[in-house]
Amino acid sequence: MNEHSARILIQAREAYGKVIADPEVGGPEAAALVTAARRVGEPEALVAALRAEAWWHRIRLDEERAKRLLDEAVRIGRKHGLTTWLGEVLVTRGAVNHELGRPLAAQRDFDVAAGLIAEDMAAELAAQQGALHQNQGRLAEAARLYRRVLASPGVPIDVRVKIANNLGVLEGERGRPQVALGWLDQAAAAAPRVGPGYVAHVAESRATVTVRAGRLPEGLALLGAAARAWEAAGLPLGELQVESADALLELRLLPEAYAQATAAVDSLDRAGVPLMAAEARLRVAQLTLLMGSPDAAADAAGSVAAVFRRHRRASWAARADLVAVEARLAAGIG
Repeated sequence: MNEHSARILIQAREAYGKVIADPEVGGPEAAALVTAARRVGEPEALVAALRAEAWWHRIRLDEERAKRLLDEAVRIGRKHGLTTWLGEVLVTRGAVNHELGRPLAAQRDFDVAAGLIAEDMAAELAAQQGALHQNQGRLAEAARLYRRVLASPGVPIDVRVKIANNLGVLEGERGRPQVALGWLDQAAAAAPRVGPGYVAHVAESRATVTVRAGRLPEGLALLGAAARAWEAAGLPLGELQVESADALLELRLLPEAYAQATAAVDSLDRAGVPLMAAEARLRVAQLTLLMGSPDAAADAAGSVAAVFRRHRRASWAARADLVAVEARLAAGIG
């Protein structure tokens, strides 16, 4: 390996961390490294750079493009016997498959990756596996996994922030806001050491938990702060629009909540993120019912329930079914 190829390899190995720390800077750098690695024909550097660029596109909610890059990285890793890198790419692809609403494909990637990754990647795999459990409604299983990882020494700080944030959201979903905010305090304290994207996500989680706890004025103020953090980090606003819709619904500002929810559906559909788009559609169905259009609400809720079932999200499907039943009763069609 000549000096130029060796330098590209070193930079490619560092690229993923740079994307996590500052996507707006690290992402274009990773894309440039993919081009450079192709030019010199260095497969290890190419796999590492493809993974980093893919994660940048995933952060921007361009999940399909991320998946294509990761599929290429998997093929190259297998062809050249890059076992450890292959494991890392499969963890990343599993996360993307999960967000694309392909839980079986995600689980296959995680299962294969478990036998390939180095020890320092185990916490990241656990974080992604926990997120899959959480989104499928297996909250106790996810919480056990998260707590086990957080109790382990040597967990990378970005993974620690991610898991503490997820555990905070989970405890909020369980109706334990003080426990949730305790975990989110831990995540918020460490997030600036990782990067602006993590700061933004934790700010959004704190706002969501605060709204769900009934502290609405404080929650709305936190949502405003979270929006500023998201804009500073260059993140797409679809997910935040969903949370804003929930807060406005709690305040019974129905037209404003509906506008936020429909904007979120449009944003998440354009980004190709069906998992989050389905959640936004459920909000639209709920708001459609509350605004006096039960027939339309029943149709919308029935459609989104089918989507949740395809994604194997039983608890979300049950929520959608309940909205559909309420809408049919309101429409007098039992």
